Order: sequence, then structure tokens, then C-alpha cells
Amino acid sequence: MDSWMSCIDLDARPVRSITSISYYDTDNASQTVSASDYTLDNFGRVPRIRFRPEYTFPDLYDDRPRPIVIIMVMGYQASDLPSDIRQAIRYMVADMYQHRDNPVRDKVSAIDRIVRRFNNHIP
Repeated sequence: MDSWMSCIDLDARPVRSITSISYYDTDNASQTVSASDYTLDNFGRVPRIRFRPEYTFPDLYDDRPRPIVIIMVMGYQASDLPSDIRQAIRYMVADMYQHRDNPVRDKVSAIDRIVRRFNNHIP
């Protein structure tokens, strides 16, 4: 991230936790934001980091691209994996086994469409 915002929409899901938020101060030294200064709002459609209203955003080092770094834990636990993804995995394994003599194939299938719903980075 290039600048502070009181509410940061995360372009990823599912987010399980925020490990840390750090930034580079005006001396280009890495600093860590206290976990008590923000919360993970994981209840809406888009996960968000919300800073406390009284948090004072520090100045950032100007000559560093993306001076704010967010480290987070993402993904599903095996017990939380949506049934659609479980079924897509089964189809993919069966398909790979069935076509094991032809490992490189171009195809768009129902499996791809199922998985695509859960991936933010595939249009």
C-alpha cells in the first residue's frame, strides 16, 4: 500500500487473521503498528482492516514504493473448505487420472467455473 486509510479493503479471501501491519517511517526504518490499533472486519462480503478512530497515522518514507506492508493468514482450514471446492478437487483428480497420458490440455470446464468463484484474481 502507498498511503494510509482508516478502512482498508483486502483484495483476498478468506482472511483468517492479520499477522502484522508494518510501515517505513520518514527515516526509512521499519515500524510495526500495534495490534490494538486495528481490527479485522471479516463479517461482510469484503474483508477489511479498520483502524481505531483515535489512531494517528504516522508519516511514511516518500522514496519507497509501497511503504505499508500487511502480513495476513489466508485460506481455508480443511474442515472449512466449501463443498463446491471439495467437489471440484475430486473432479480434477479424476480428470487427471482419466487423461494421465495427455497431461497438457486446454479446457474450460465446469470445474474451472466452480473454482473461479472462489479466486479473486481470475477475471
